[in-house]
Amino acid sequence: MFRNSQLLRRSNQVKNPGEGEDTRPIAILADPYEAESGILVPLLNKFGFHVLEARDGASALELAQRYPAKLVVASVDMPRIEGSLLCQKVRDHNGTNTPFILISPKEALPDKFAGHETFASDYAQRPLNLEEFETRLQGVLRRHATGLDNRPVAPAPAPPPAPVAPQAPPGIATTSRPQWVTSQRSAPIPPPPPNERIIADVKDYNLAVPPIESADTELIDTLLTATYLAEHDVKREGAILYREAFIFISSAIRAAESGSKLALDAGFDIAKRMVHSLQSDKSLMMLSTDRTSPFSFRQHSVNVAIIGTRISQTLRLTPERQVRLCLAGMLHDLGSVKLPKKLISKHTGFTPAERVEMQRRPIYSSELVRGYPGFEWLPNIVLQIYERENGTGYPHGVRSKDICEESKILGVADVFEACIHRRPQRAAMTGYRALEVITSEFDSFGDRTTKAMIRSFSVYPFNELVVLNTGEIGKVIDINSENPLRPVVRIMFSVERFLLDPPRIVDLARNSQLWITAAITPDELPENEGESKR
Repeated sequence: MFRNSQLLRRSNQVKNPGEGEDTRPIAILADPYEAESGILVPLLNKFGFHVLEARDGASALELAQRYPAKLVVASVDMPRIEGSLLCQKVRDHNGTNTPFILISPKEALPDKFAGHETFASDYAQRPLNLEEFETRLQGVLRRHATGLDNRPVAPAPAPPPAPVAPQAPPGIATTSRPQWVTSQRSAPIPPPPPNERIIADVKDYNLAVPPIESADTELIDTLLTATYLAEHDVKREGAILYREAFIFISSAIRAAESGSKLALDAGFDIAKRMVHSLQSDKSLMMLSTDRTSPFSFRQHSVNVAIIGTRISQTLRLTPERQVRLCLAGMLHDLGSVKLPKKLISKHTGFTPAERVEMQRRPIYSSELVRGYPGFEWLPNIVLQIYERENGTGYPHGVRSKDICEESKILGVADVFEACIHRRPQRAAMTGYRALEVITSEFDSFGDRTTKAMIRSFSVYPFNELVVLNTGEIGKVIDINSENPLRPVVRIMFSVERFLLDPPRIVDLARNSQLWITAAITPDELPENEGESKR
C-alpha cells in the first residue's frame, strides 16, 4: 500500500476490472497543501477526471507507476521527491504520454527556468488563479490530444488518445480570439522543448560574423529618435550612453584595422557609467533587448556588454568586476577584423579549415587588447568567452574550473543576445525560446550562471512580445522579480488587431484577470490595418 494512504481519503478508490470499475481517466494530484488540493479536485472532476491524491512525491510516483494516469498535477515543493524530479521520473516511466503540470511556490521561478530540464507541459504559480489554471489545463489537454505537447528531442512512442477538455465555462472567452492567433499559439505556454536543429543553430551562430559596417553613427542616430525612445520606454540619458558605447566600438574597430592604439581608458569610463545606469534605470536593458532594429555588429557588442553586466549584478560581483566585464563585453568580438574577408560575409557551409580559422577569433581579440598597462586582466576574459563548462567551447576547450567567471557570464549573454535578435541567416527567437535553448544546454553554461541569467531576465524578458488571454498583444516593458510569470506589459494591439492609441500599460502582478498565453516574435505581429483604436 501507499505510504500516505491515509491522506487519499478524498480520492475515489480505483477498482480492478470487473469490480464496478470507474471508467473516468485518472488524474494524479500531488500537493502537500490540503486546502489547495480541495480547490483543485472539483476542477479536475469537472474535466471528467477521477482524482487520486498524494501528499508527497514518493507516493505520487507509486500512483503514477501503478495506474495509467492521463494527467499529473504536482507541486514543486513536495517532501521526499520534489516536483521537477517527479516529472522526470514519470517521464522516464511513461515517456511523454502523460501531460504534467507543475505548480511553483510563490516568488519562485518555475523550475525549468532554474536549470532543470523537466519538459513539463505547463506551469502555474501560487497563489493559484483558478480561472487561469483552468485555461492552462484546457490548453495542455488540447495540445496533448493534437500531439503538439509531445515533441521531445529524443524519439518517443506515440501518445495514446488523451481526454478532450470540455467547453469553457461562462466567463472564459473561446470564440472572440481573432483568426491570426492560431490554435497552437493560443494554447498556454511553455512551448515544446527546443529540437536539435535549433540547438545546433545556436551552437554554430557565432561562427558567422557579418561585415563590419563602414558608417560610424548613421545607424544608431537613425534608431535613437525621439519617437523611438518614447515607444520603447527609453530615457534620453540612457540613449546617449548607448550611443557613446556604439561609437567607442566603432573607434576600436578602426584602431584595430589600422594598428593604432585602443582608447581603453575611454571605454572603461563608459563601462563605469553603464554599470551605474543599470542599477537604477531600465533604458539600457530596453535598448539591448529591442527586437525591431536591423542587425549591427556594433550593437551586438554593446548589447552583450549590457546583458552580461545585468547578470553580473544579479550574481553580486563587485563593482570593479562589473566594469571589467562590461568593457570586455564591448570588445569581445574585436578580433573579427583580422579574419579573412571571404569568411566575414559567409554564414554557412564552413570547411574544416575555415571553421578552425573562425574559432581563432577570440585569440585575435585577446591579442588586440594585450599590453595595455592597467588592463592586464582584459585579454583573458576576452579569450575565454566562447569556452564552455563541459569543455566543448573554443579556442582551447578548457573546462569550468579554468574559465573565469566574467567569461562564463559573457558567454551566456552572447548566446541570449544572438537568439533574440534577427540574423542574416535566421529569424529572431522569442526570449522565452532563447531561455529554453540555454537551459537545454545546461552542461555548457553551468548551474550558477544559468540561474543568474534567468533571474536577471525572468521568464518573459524585456521587449518580449506576448499574447494575453483576451487575445490582445503587448510588449514586456518591466519584469516582476517576485512573480516571473506576470511582468508589466504595454498592450499595443486590441483583439480586433487595431493599434491602440495610446497603448495601455498593465501590471499583470496586480491584475488577476489577465495573463500571458503565448510569446511571439516580431514576424508574428499582425499587420496594422491602417486605423488606430482610441
